[in-house]
Amino acid sequence: SYFCQRAIIAASAAQELARYLCPNQAMPLFTSALLQDIGILALEALDGTDYSTLLPQLHPHHYLCEIEHARYGCDHALVGAWLAISWGVPSSLANNILASHTPLTDTDPAKLCLALSSRIAECWLAADSAAAFRALLQELAAGASIDIVRLMKVMQEIQDQLPSLSRLFDITCPPAIDSVSLLDEAKQLLFEQNLSINQRLAEQRRELEALHARHIALDAKHRTDHLTQLAN
Repeated sequence: SYFCQRAIIAASAAQELARYLCPNQAMPLFTSALLQDIGILALEALDGTDYSTLLPQLHPHHYLCEIEHARYGCDHALVGAWLAISWGVPSSLANNILASHTPLTDTDPAKLCLALSSRIAECWLAADSAAAFRALLQELAAGASIDIVRLMKVMQEIQDQLPSLSRLFDITCPPAIDSVSLLDEAKQLLFEQNLSINQRLAEQRRELEALHARHIALDAKHRTDHLTQLAN
């Protein structure tokens, strides 16, 4: 099912991202990402068909959270965290589930791994995955929250792991992504990013040179009497 495929993609992504950003948290983040949407199953079990009608809004994921807040006053992340605590799991895992949908601008490495793992899973299973990943790469390039070259390596690692993970959890393996097109997109974004950086550096250099020239002129003016033109 979509839910199960999303879970293993997110878990694999969180683990691989953590190996780069926070290696000592790789395994806990795998478990957290695997369970981050458990609240969806809980709400569906409690609200039956009424909740099931919301599930098409799962694409993109944040729409579902908005609808949940409007309907229940909370979202599935909070429900999932509460459920995890009721199971007696460590509070750190429950906190990770609660923080699984934080913005990609979050500077905490663990929260960034979880948030990005959710977005990767969403893009992976989107109807137009190429367009979805393109938008994600552009967002990451603009925010510079993670090196997109590293992200491409992570994507390849995920693709390599999915067949074995699918067999382990006895689910249909998620479809493969077009890694060649994604790599080309990443290279283009990197080129544009570097070009923008070089342009900003050139502008700053010109500003510094102009400031230096004004400083020299002002210094010369202070050293010279403006009436006699003799040195002070």
